[in-house]
Amino acid sequence: MYGDTQQIRLRATELRTLATEVRSRAGDLRSAAELAWTSTAAETFIEQLGTRAVSLENSATQLDDAADKLDAHATAVEHVKQLIEDAARWVGDRWNDAVNLVSGAVETVKDGAAKVFEFFGQEVPDFLVHQAKDIVASTPSLPTPGDRSWLDLADLYRSRGWTP
Repeated sequence: MYGDTQQIRLRATELRTLATEVRSRAGDLRSAAELAWTSTAAETFIEQLGTRAVSLENSATQLDDAADKLDAHATAVEHVKQLIEDAARWVGDRWNDAVNLVSGAVETVKDGAAKVFEFFGQEVPDFLVHQAKDIVASTPSLPTPGDRSWLDLADLYRSRGWTP
C-alpha cells in the first residue's frame, strides 16, 4: 500500500552506483583533456571535454541527491507504517475492550433504587459503559491492517478523551 521500502532503498543504491560510474566517466574526460595537444582544433576539443566533464559531474551530483531523497522517502514510509501499526494496536485494544464491555455489561438495580452496570459480577461506572457504547457506535468495524484510517481513528479517540 505504501511501497516496498527495500525496493525503494535498492533504487537509491542503483542511483548511487550510476553516479559513481558517471563520475568515473567525467574523470576519464578530464584525463583525456590533459594530453599535450597543440592546435586550434585540439584547444576546442579540450574545452569541450572539460565542459562535458563538468556536465557529467553535475549529473552525478543530481543522481546522488535523488538517491538521498529516495532514502529519506523510504525512512518516512517506514515511520508512517510504524505509526499506523501503533495506532492499530492502541485503537484495537480500546475498541475490543469497548465491544466486550457493551456486550457483557448488565444494568441492574442495587440497593432497591440505584441502577448500576456490572461486568462479570464487578461494578462498572456508568460513564465507562456510555463511553464504550460511544466507541462502538462511532466505529462499527475496524479498518484493514495497514490502512491509514487507523491514524484518523486514533486522533478521534484521543480528541474524545477515550484513553485508558
